[in-house]
Amino acid sequence: LKRQMNLWRELINRMKQGKSSLKFGLPFLSVSDIAEQFYSEIRLELNHLFGKIKTPEQEIGAILHEKLIGDAIPISQEEMFREMLEAEEIKIAESFFLMKFEDVFIIGKPDLIIFKRGIPLLLFEYKFSKYTMKTFQNQRVQAQIYCHILNEMGFNTNLLFYGIIIAAR
Repeated sequence: LKRQMNLWRELINRMKQGKSSLKFGLPFLSVSDIAEQFYSEIRLELNHLFGKIKTPEQEIGAILHEKLIGDAIPISQEEMFREMLEAEEIKIAESFFLMKFEDVFIIGKPDLIIFKRGIPLLLFEYKFSKYTMKTFQNQRVQAQIYCHILNEMGFNTNLLFYGIIIAAR
């Protein structure tokens, strides 16, 4: 918990100072941007240069994601970390997780993680798409990086499995 809170403070300080060695002056890399490269590097670059334009399909996906967490109870980040370690079972939805690789911060927001007695067991990513029969490399990479972040945070990930749930819009 202390390490994670220190990383957040360090990132916030870096953002306030406007320091960055990353392309486009980004203060951190998002997991979704890393995964996006497997889909289309040029689209990722255009999004950073000119702003991301949400398609109607993406807007529907955002609404459906919101419905999935509709009954979730908001808690502070500190309380969330404490509960992840101490609770018999807790489900964490749509919360930011952070790691640092060398001098680069990586931030991600998995859709759902289920912890039991301080051990992450299941990580789910929900995708709303017309392609419901298979997963794509960018989707798998995104979930795998979330798992890696949990490992870097010090969690025992030996029993962690991830699932990508693809549903029609």
